[in-house]
Amino acid sequence: MTVEALSETRKGFSYVMLSGPDLMQLTSSQKNDIAGQVSELLKSQSTTMLQFAPDELLEKYINKGDASALLAYDTGQLIGFAKNHRWPGENENGQSLYEFGSWLVKAEYLGRGYGELLALIASETIREKDPNSQLVAVCSVDNPKPIALLQKLGAREIPKPSNLDIILGEGNAKVVILDMTTLDNSPDL
Repeated sequence: MTVEALSETRKGFSYVMLSGPDLMQLTSSQKNDIAGQVSELLKSQSTTMLQFAPDELLEKYINKGDASALLAYDTGQLIGFAKNHRWPGENENGQSLYEFGSWLVKAEYLGRGYGELLALIASETIREKDPNSQLVAVCSVDNPKPIALLQKLGAREIPKPSNLDIILGEGNAKVVILDMTTLDNSPDL
């Protein structure tokens, strides 16, 4: 894998897209750097997002191929990040259940389609890893932009799967559950 092979340009800005398997191939130093940048970015969203230390991000998501990242091509700085969390057991349809979360784009990169791209990368990564699984997003009702964006991409609101726990707000957050299994991975972004 070469950085050049993964680089693309969006609205005049070059970036590197790293899906789960790509992240797993990075050096420990590169993965540590990304995890540190994500952990810092999460702190800016402490009221609507769960917080993770860099070691926790590495152990639970990055090293298992359950994360995606976008980096600025010229600096290696984080543009955005998302992870997929596997919940134990199966949903009502006998499927593995993954939760899309920690979906972040740095403020200076908002409005360029990076959030859409991360959602699509996460969806495709799960389709490749576990084709018969369900991918859901748990979104705080206090944060309507992600809900609207995922619905624009084809996500639909569903009842809470029985094996999904709501952790945000110590389980008391008002949330919307969106099924991302239906995302159209080929829209013109």
